[in-house]
This record gives sequence, C-alpha cells and structure tokens, in this order.
Amino acid sequence: MKRNGNYSNKMKKSGTALMIIVSCFASAIGHTQDIITKYFDSSWRETGKGSPYFYYTTFEKQDTGYRVTSYWSQSNKITAVSVYADTNFRKGIGLSKGYYESGVLKDSFYFDDKGGIQVGYHYHESGRLDFSYHHDATNGGLIGERYDSTGKKVPGYFTYQKEAMFPGGADGWIEYLQAHLKANTPAKKKAPVGRYTVTITFLVDKNGKVTEVEALNDPGYGTAEEAVRVVQHSPAWIPAIQNDKPVNYRQKENITFEVTEK
Repeated sequence: MKRNGNYSNKMKKSGTALMIIVSCFASAIGHTQDIITKYFDSSWRETGKGSPYFYYTTFEKQDTGYRVTSYWSQSNKITAVSVYADTNFRKGIGLSKGYYESGVLKDSFYFDDKGGIQVGYHYHESGRLDFSYHHDATNGGLIGERYDSTGKKVPGYFTYQKEAMFPGGADGWIEYLQAHLKANTPAKKKAPVGRYTVTITFLVDKNGKVTEVEALNDPGYGTAEEAVRVVQHSPAWIPAIQNDKPVNYRQKENITFEVTEK
C-alpha cells in the first residue's frame, strides 16, 4: 500500500536562527535534470544502484509532474506506467497501469484530484478480472468486490483497505513532529545557512507500533539522528487495513531543517 496526499507545514523557533519545515508528503530531493532514475528492492524500498535491486524507475519531467515508468531489473520489461506530481509516488495524476513480466495488464487505477486512488481493477495473468475497488467516501480507504471465473461478483464478498494513520491524522502527525523535534540541532553544530532534508522510512506494524526506523540519507550536522530519534519515539499509529485485516505498512516522511540568517 502506498500513502497518498500532500501536506506541508513550517515552524519558526523564536530566538533562534533556524526554521524547521515538516514536509510529510513532498518530494524528498530537488533535481534539475529532466530524467531521474531510482532503484528499489522487491518490497519497493529504495536502494542504490550499487546495491542489489529488483526494480528501477525513471521519472521524466513534464509540465504537470513526472511521467513515471518502472521496470523489472532482470528483463528490463515495463512493470508500471503512471504520472506523479513528485518523485516519491506521493500524488498520482490520472491513469496508472501495472503489468506482469509477461506484458499482460495486471492493474489499472485512476487517481482523484488529491492524488488518492478513486477506482481500480486487478486482473489475473490470464486477463480475467480478479477484483475491483473504489474510494469509500464515508469512511475513507478503499472497498472492493471480487469476481469468479465467469466474471460474476462473488456473493457476500467484501474487502476493505486503508492506509496507516497517526492519531489525529496528518495534522496530528505534523503537530507531534513540531512539538518533539529539536529544531536548533544543525544550528548548534554550526551548519551553514541552508536546508537539510532527511528522508525517513519506517514500518507501522499490524498493532500500530512504529519500528524499523531508518534515515535514507544524512545531510549531516545531527539532522538524520534527530529525525530518527523523534520518529522512533512516535506513539502508536492506527494500523493499516488490507482485505479487512490489520497489516504491516511502510511509510516514508521528509523532515527539512532550515538554518537561516539571524
């Protein structure tokens, strides 16, 4: 499951020369080139080109975002084609398609105006529709229906899935980060004026506990350690739901420290 949305917030610490920016669902890295390539393991965790990788993805800059094409690393065949507003799969635009390595359509889904999934379909490699799903306007998340070998809906079948959520939602998570991050960390270590973005990945397990917290980069001046520390001490989340059951959910967040002139 991938989390969608786009939230950002800024906080100025009184009496210091530092401003902290908590950009929970924004692109982690600013690039100037037209094509960006990223590499991922079999669980879609980002890795470096020099490490073993299962997929790789190119992001080609367009007027409204990036044309995103993912490939199987061994065969170089396309596994997904979509458009995103960023390079972190945070806000999708329009139609997205996924493929089996054989080239047969596996998934197709549409994003709504906020970048969340509106409606989608999953197919067997034979081409037969397996299940469909759509956004639940009442409760959030997705609800779906499964189909049998004749293409008819399975009677009584109902599935529901929803991403993991911090108590209080996105606003609650930002408030937690603002309240507990030591905003003057890089300034104390004499960091030059500028922004220092740390990308954090972590797992919210099926009980809501935050584990496996890791900084994917380290801008220095204690920023990575401080970001990891705060996320590690996060209160329990509301676990993700998939097929009506709590499941593990991997999340990525960007925390940017900004040192400014006094």
